[in-house]
Amino acid sequence: MSYGNIGKDPAYGFVAQEDIGTVDAPEPQASWYTVFPKNTLKDVCKRTSASDDAGVIYPSGPRDHRYTATASPEEFKITPEILNGAKIIFVHGCFAYKTFILERKSEYCFLFSPRDNFSALRCPYGNNVL
Repeated sequence: MSYGNIGKDPAYGFVAQEDIGTVDAPEPQASWYTVFPKNTLKDVCKRTSASDDAGVIYPSGPRDHRYTATASPEEFKITPEILNGAKIIFVHGCFAYKTFILERKSEYCFLFSPRDNFSALRCPYGNNVL
């Protein structure tokens, strides 16, 4: 995933965390809301906090940095249901950081389906700046 610090201040103590899971694929022409209820997402930002010994992200363009999810193959496996499109992968994560005064958090959620060549689609929930 690409990200950047589009603000004017450095982001201190930058920490990222994510949850990865699957949901059933919606029927053709059905809404994502039918298979992706809000309670699918656990509060990843509640469990994520900036850390004094973590990195600094300096002001940049919106996509100047890359982040790769940390789930291992033991934690998340690509199943036949994912490959045949019956299940959709979702990644729900949080970036936590400090400005000079406050801790801030950016929550994101994306869906990945073989129907869309595993391109990132925004989840119906879970994309907020907190």
